[in-house]
Amino acid sequence: MRGQWALPEERSRDELRAARALLAEDLPSQAVSHAYFAALHAAGAVLLALGESQSSEVGIVTTFVQHVPEAGLDSESGRLLRKLFEDRMDVDYALANADPLDATRAVEDAERLVNSIATWMADRAARR
Repeated sequence: MRGQWALPEERSRDELRAARALLAEDLPSQAVSHAYFAALHAAGAVLLALGESQSSEVGIVTTFVQHVPEAGLDSESGRLLRKLFEDRMDVDYALANADPLDATRAVEDAERLVNSIATWMADRAARR
């Protein structure tokens, strides 16, 4: 299981690092987008671990939210991913400007979700 999670986790951590760097450069909208992708890669890894496969972002978000309870993930996980998705849609497609405080919260939320999924993946691997 570690091998399946290594690449999405690495990519998630890279996206979080990029989001933090963008915050530091006063680019909050771009930070929101990278925070979302950090969470999306982690959520996609959960779906693969559960034997699910989705090719679109909307499919990953929707299916992840549906599987949160049965996977035993924190119930907040689905809400966080959906909020990050909505925020990313606003900044990337509606060209909304993210407030720096909201962007900071988005990065923190994405980090909390990635860490939660990392713990879930480690627990799952330990049970196998």
